[in-house]
Formats: sequence, C-alpha cells, structure tokens
Amino acid sequence: MTFNNWIDTFLEEKGIPQDTILSIETDNGLELVPVKLIVDFIKVTENHTKEQIKKQLVTIDFEAGSVEHFLKHIFKATQAVGL
Repeated sequence: MTFNNWIDTFLEEKGIPQDTILSIETDNGLELVPVKLIVDFIKVTENHTKEQIKKQLVTIDFEAGSVEHFLKHIFKATQAVGL
C-alpha cells in the first residue's frame, strides 16, 4: 500500500474525515484549515518525511493520542518555514 493510500485509510479508520475543519492558532490569529489541505501537503513531501510522519502517527495512535493535534503541529511547522 502506498503512503498516500495508507494515510487516507488511517484517517478514515480514525473517524477523521478530510473535510474536517481544524481551528489552529497561528501568528496571524485563528485559522480554519481543512484536514485535506494538511494531508495534501504531506502527500507531496519527500519519502523520508512521509516515513517519519507515518511512524509518528502510528505512535500517536498506539498511545491513544490526538491525531488532530499532530496535524495542527504539521500545519504550524509549514507556516513557520513559509510554505
């Protein structure tokens, strides 16, 4: 299974539709960001980055953590580097 299929399936199994809107506090104020925007960004990253993201998501899931919180973290990281 490709990473892109894996992440789509993972989010579906976790009950996180990609049209879910996340409220994210940024330097520009509160931003409303669809999960799909973050996932689409992840899908075009380099393979080693995808592997790190997958590893972290599996760990978060295993520890019953918040996938949404991690997605917010990824969005903030992209904003910090100007993407």
